[in-house]
Amino acid sequence: MDTAPLVEDEIRDGRKLIQQLVYHGIDVTVGFWIRFRPEEETGLEFCIASKNVDQDGWQAAYRTIHTAVHRIPADCRPWSYVADVGVLQLVGLNDPLVTEVLALRDRQPGRNRFRRPDIAKHSVEELYIYPPVTKTSGLATINVGTAAEPEFIDLEKVPMVTIIRDSAGPSKVELVGGGKPPRALEGDDAQRFIAQFDAIRKQIG
Repeated sequence: MDTAPLVEDEIRDGRKLIQQLVYHGIDVTVGFWIRFRPEEETGLEFCIASKNVDQDGWQAAYRTIHTAVHRIPADCRPWSYVADVGVLQLVGLNDPLVTEVLALRDRQPGRNRFRRPDIAKHSVEELYIYPPVTKTSGLATINVGTAAEPEFIDLEKVPMVTIIRDSAGPSKVELVGGGKPPRALEGDDAQRFIAQFDAIRKQIG
């Protein structure tokens, strides 16, 4: 059983998979890595909680996700940890573990990594919860510069946004897709983006 701590390659590969699923219109309500303690005898799992499971059934949702995985662009490979979906656990939103993970995320917004959290009556050694990925189709242009020196980002050309809200440090924004290399925003640029993005989402409900 795998008991080694999560490494950045595993976290990176999981993020790529979530982005790929969202890009293809698959719901990812929450994605997370969970490592159980040895007494659980299950080791490391990568979990995707999706409304598609509740709506379409597990088998149909799994086939859809499997198809999306095999559409991953060649320049994003190799996927040494989740490309074969070998460690993937696909679950619906009513799963007790998912309910606990969502509650933990809501209690501690901006925090991603947890050591020995108390969740779902399981013995958990490590938990990593991904920030939500948002598909931006239909949203507006955002200015990450200033009024005097504007720098506009057209969200129609950047189809996915991940906002990493860090309560212990500066927040970050990842922009992915649209035929352009991934871009990260930090500092004042990130704060300006987040403020405008939140305002837009609030307006459209």
